[in-house]
Amino acid sequence: MRPRDILFGPATFAEGEEYRAFQYRFTLAILLFSTVVTVIFHVSVHQGMAQSDPVYLHVSRAFLAVSALYYGLLRGRPDRLGFIAWTYAAIAMALHVSTFLLNTPDELRLIW
Repeated sequence: MRPRDILFGPATFAEGEEYRAFQYRFTLAILLFSTVVTVIFHVSVHQGMAQSDPVYLHVSRAFLAVSALYYGLLRGRPDRLGFIAWTYAAIAMALHVSTFLLNTPDELRLIW
């Protein structure tokens, strides 16, 4: 097993599908990065290093679950890329809107 297969699964692409392979790997990288960053955020809130609105924490936990689920569903299955990419973009936008509306303890929320 190649090291790349650990992150991206055993997906193969035909000759001339380099762009599709890039899209697949980039989407998986975004999903994995989002999962890791959200876990770090929740650990910091749990440890008292950051504060957050309780309702926002529920929304963020749901986003974390969806990120991890989508990573698992897409890994090794590039045929699911279209559905996962579009729905994840919509879900991420909903998270950003909820951050703007709910997370009042974060003074920098308008910037990020």
